[in-house]
Amino acid sequence: MKLSVTKYLVGIDTRVNDIINRCLDIKSNDVRIVGIFGLPRVGKTTIAKVIFNKIHYCFDGSSFLDNVSEKSRTNDGVIQLQETLCYEILGYQNLKVGSISKGINVTIERLHRKRILIVLDSVEELNEIEFFLENCDRFTSRSRIIITTRDKHLLDTLTKNNHVMYYEVNELNKHEAHKLFCHEAFGRNNFEEDYSELVNQFIDYAKGLPLVLKIIGADLYGRTKHEWRSALDKYKRIPKGDIQKILKISYDGLDQTQQEIFLDIAYFLKGFYKDEVVDILRSINNYDPYYDIKRLIDKCLIIVIENNKLSMHDLIQQMGWEIVRQESPEVIEKRSRLLYCEDAPEILIENTGSNEIRGITMCLPKPKNMKLNLGKMRNLKYLKVRNVICEDLESLPNGLRLLDWKEFPLSSLPSTFEPKNLVVLNMQQSLIKLDEHFERCRFETLIYMDFSNCKNITKVPDLSLIAPNIKELNFGACTNLVEVHQSVGLLEELKFWDLTGCQNLRIIPRNLKLKSLKEFYFDGCESLEQGTEALFSSTGYLIALQKLVLSFKNVKEVPSDISNLKNLRFLSIDYCDNFPKAMDTPDCFPKLEYLGFRYSNITTLPEINIRFPKLKMLFFQHCWNLREIPMPPPHLQDLHIEGCSSLDSQSRRRLLSQLGETFGLPQNMVCSRGSLHQDSVLEKCSTSDLADDGFQFDLILSGTKIPKWFNHQSVGSSVSFSVSSESLAFAFCVDLKIELKVVANRYDIFLCSVYILFNGYDEKRIDSDYTFLDSSSLTWFQYRSNSSFDGIVLEDCNNVELRFEVSNYDPTEAKITIERCGAHVACICPSRNPTVDKMACIRIHESLGVSFDENLKMFLRRVASQNLIRFSKTHCPLCQIAEDSLLHLFQCCPYAKGVWYGGRWGFRVEMIRAQTVMEFVERIIDPPSELLAERITKDEFTLRATMAMKILWMAREEALVSNTKPTINQLVHRLNKQYDFYLRPLTKELNRGSAWTKPLDRLVKLNFDASCDQNNVGLAVVLKDQDGNGKAIGRGININSKMGMPLAKEERKLW
Repeated sequence: MKLSVTKYLVGIDTRVNDIINRCLDIKSNDVRIVGIFGLPRVGKTTIAKVIFNKIHYCFDGSSFLDNVSEKSRTNDGVIQLQETLCYEILGYQNLKVGSISKGINVTIERLHRKRILIVLDSVEELNEIEFFLENCDRFTSRSRIIITTRDKHLLDTLTKNNHVMYYEVNELNKHEAHKLFCHEAFGRNNFEEDYSELVNQFIDYAKGLPLVLKIIGADLYGRTKHEWRSALDKYKRIPKGDIQKILKISYDGLDQTQQEIFLDIAYFLKGFYKDEVVDILRSINNYDPYYDIKRLIDKCLIIVIENNKLSMHDLIQQMGWEIVRQESPEVIEKRSRLLYCEDAPEILIENTGSNEIRGITMCLPKPKNMKLNLGKMRNLKYLKVRNVICEDLESLPNGLRLLDWKEFPLSSLPSTFEPKNLVVLNMQQSLIKLDEHFERCRFETLIYMDFSNCKNITKVPDLSLIAPNIKELNFGACTNLVEVHQSVGLLEELKFWDLTGCQNLRIIPRNLKLKSLKEFYFDGCESLEQGTEALFSSTGYLIALQKLVLSFKNVKEVPSDISNLKNLRFLSIDYCDNFPKAMDTPDCFPKLEYLGFRYSNITTLPEINIRFPKLKMLFFQHCWNLREIPMPPPHLQDLHIEGCSSLDSQSRRRLLSQLGETFGLPQNMVCSRGSLHQDSVLEKCSTSDLADDGFQFDLILSGTKIPKWFNHQSVGSSVSFSVSSESLAFAFCVDLKIELKVVANRYDIFLCSVYILFNGYDEKRIDSDYTFLDSSSLTWFQYRSNSSFDGIVLEDCNNVELRFEVSNYDPTEAKITIERCGAHVACICPSRNPTVDKMACIRIHESLGVSFDENLKMFLRRVASQNLIRFSKTHCPLCQIAEDSLLHLFQCCPYAKGVWYGGRWGFRVEMIRAQTVMEFVERIIDPPSELLAERITKDEFTLRATMAMKILWMAREEALVSNTKPTINQLVHRLNKQYDFYLRPLTKELNRGSAWTKPLDRLVKLNFDASCDQNNVGLAVVLKDQDGNGKAIGRGININSKMGMPLAKEERKLW
């Protein structure tokens, strides 16, 4: 039974193979459930259908139950699902189970002896499939159940009693989205050149959702560019109805409170920290909303991104906006939430708002003078404003929970404002002063206060009266702040405090009894009178402190009390003359993971790996006298060295060597295009210790150039290479030249970014910022492990381009030039003979049929162009006798001879008389008749030969990487198994059986017959499977011969 799927599928093979190989693992003996989840219409059902079509023949029975949620709403529907299950697996067409409970017993009783594959598609509630899964443990081993759902929590509940594997279906990447959209919009995979900008805009709008790409592409087919532009403008404002309907399915499954929370996040809270969102919603709803937020995450409506912030897909957010617009399409003030600069101004200016308005986001594209009136909006909970300039503000609603007004234009809040319910107050870069009116305010519920970069603030008042429950306090870069009231040192709830860059700060609390404080940023406060002493006299109270950034400028000796901070995980120190003696003791900071020194005179370091065994990040910036860095701890994930001009050459060489050898990128890797180091062969490569846990190695060295052994180098700002999907790890580097035009200070920084493009599309961006105190040259090195690129959909062979860019600096103050860049990688770059490569690809493409597996075609093309060998070795890693080469591996190696001959028809590889690799491939794809055994087709021979070559190649790779070798018998077993798997679509195409394979675990029918005359007896047996494929074997026997001989004695195999 083959299911019908969409004819034109994009990006499906990689996802399907990932699920089959990583999640299903059909060779494993357990009973396994695989849950496929993701956004509505992201492709879950299509993927499940393709998987079903690929592997259903490997099971005794299989069934695909679609629309389970819809069919499970009635008892009759559940009974129908049970009957369908029994019919599709057992063939019982007239089976009637009568009732749900009886059906459960009938279903399980009849299935529990079979190895089965079942797909339960579109499941929304656990009770829809309980009838089936509660007896899952009674199924035969190696059975598989696939569930598709929009709700990840449903899968979580199954893990109590079952082995469950998860697979989240991500959106299409830009390359895949481009192919699908162009196919729908133009009827082909590319587009007319003058449509390119519009195509990219629509692809950016769809954000990789296949359904959206299909609907929009089909809608635009055959239309003019003017119509395209008009449609794009409309889509951005009002989503297309059928798209909205489908995306809204998950929203409709929420209760009313969860729907309100979703709309609040879509309008006001996207990008906020999860803790902030929880505290705001708790204040509004009077209960802990953690469960509701988790429900939105499980429904794939929101996601948690880096730094624990909440986000959502752009189209999901637009769906939320449209839900609110539909509340009152014509009358704006009757909507519950307002967005866009077009909606809000007239309501804010004319005071035409109402109590129905819950929140306003007013972000103007450029500054504008306005007079705001919010008097009628007594129910307003959220107010976000950008680029609004007003000379007066009469009032603010007292019910506000969020007041987020960057660059607030007034020196004080309205005198009538009584913020009794406010939770978050954000006023960065504002003109506000914490004056007498502010001191009269009582922010009893205020938890988050951000006045960073406010130049008019000179004093922090008594917050124990104003905001006694404050948890986060940010006065960073308030350059005119002079005094912090003593009461701030007694705030028991304070967890986060930032005073970075308060360069005129002189007075802080003498006692810091902050038992809840976890993060304290205290650097750049160079005018302090008694700051550091106050901090260290209070270490006994700072029991929760985990992150500390401070300056030791003008401090002769670091107090020993610093070692009392036993929970410290992050420590950054500025202006330290020597490595602190108080820290040079074992078990000083047992939990420390980050250690940084900036602008310090440190010359040497103790044994870091002994002092801080859990250290993951080590950071040195402008430590001018640092001469040597000892061996870092084994678990180090990030080493950053910048502006350390005295570092000796031996340390530099060791660090650069460590960049390669330690992480599986040795200096002797050769690119097939040729490189600067082909004659340099060092110790052999071993990637057994390769760090693959998201490891990152950063190194910035002054006055250093790209090493000659980097196997890809380029003048300018970009470099490219090719990699396989199994080996993505690489190191990159870039040479920067800095020429200052004015005197710089420590806060002058610039940003260096690298854009990593896979197959022509931007998939990842990496940023690193640097200070420039003087004219110099820098080289930035970074290593990225395989897992750094998790979630990126890749092909067998991937073209990678690195593009470097410098930004975020004033060109009138400095000139920064990218001189060279490079990469060091285990590449599979094509050779420098493109003509030969192209001819090989054309020859293979013309010779092999459409049904021949594309991955195997790719493998043959790489063999023909000799783009497989990656390391220079003297001997074959399998036999360790002859020189390592592809021709030896496939034809002459004892392993090769054993694999070829040990197969099902005992082929002798010596019969392929080839002098070159290309000649060998030619004989594989177009075999002469003498190579074909009886009843063996050309396609079957090519398939089995290609599989043998690939298995030999993988065995060679295994021997290279792990220094272990499989036996010849193990390789033969792999060949037989994989050949059976790949042969199925081929024999289906030919509508015939194979002389080399037998059906797996199927019913077999045997018919015997006989005839005789005076001298001879004729015997025959015919074997047929349930599809009618079979083989006949006959023999004539002399009547006087000894009887009782087995019929197939002379046959090597019956199959």
